[in-house]
Amino acid sequence: MGLDPQLREMLNQEVALYPRAGNNAYGQAAWDAKVTLTARVEASSRLVRDSDGNLIGSTVTIFTVDPPSRPRLHDEVVLPDGRRLTVTGVESMPDENGDEYYVAVYAS
Repeated sequence: MGLDPQLREMLNQEVALYPRAGNNAYGQAAWDAKVTLTARVEASSRLVRDSDGNLIGSTVTIFTVDPPSRPRLHDEVVLPDGRRLTVTGVESMPDENGDEYYVAVYAS
């Protein structure tokens, strides 16, 4: 099943994704090259669980379809308004056949 045209119309923003590559020699976070996501950004407060099971608050939900690079925990995103946030959660939303319909990325 293809993506609903009305949903695709709502993905009218661009978000820069910087995948985390690990740490540099000084222990600071290092980032891979920027990947541009076609997305919809919505301000929303939500609690998500990190990889250790701790609850973390997110302030933004980013909806995207078929991202060229799958967002992961601790990646960084730059929103259209210029804010740079850290990814706190990623959720795949399936369609009625179990295939990935869209991806919800939580960040704060």
